[in-house]
Amino acid sequence: MLNIFIVVLILNIIAIFYFIFPPRKANYIYGYRTSKTLQNNKVFKYANKHASRYLLILSVINTVLNTILAFSKLTGINFAILTTISTIIISVVLTEIKLNQYSDES
Repeated sequence: MLNIFIVVLILNIIAIFYFIFPPRKANYIYGYRTSKTLQNNKVFKYANKHASRYLLILSVINTVLNTILAFSKLTGINFAILTTISTIIISVVLTEIKLNQYSDES
């Protein structure tokens, strides 16, 4: 059960750090970097603002889900890894949807 919380805790730490300290401009270290977001700094900031929010919200949901399932003995480390990867993928998909709406409005 401790392994599950370590996996979930790592995602939460990353999400909180990303939310509190979003990248100010495109860089090679961290941030939501796609060919679309690297075209200009305004789009980069917009995408990172939404990506950090989605990742934080989904990581909290992931934590609650894994905690409930861990205490009910219905899960294992594989499920925790699967939900953590799903959290990241869903946040990317939601960010891309938001980014496409932003591009359409501009």
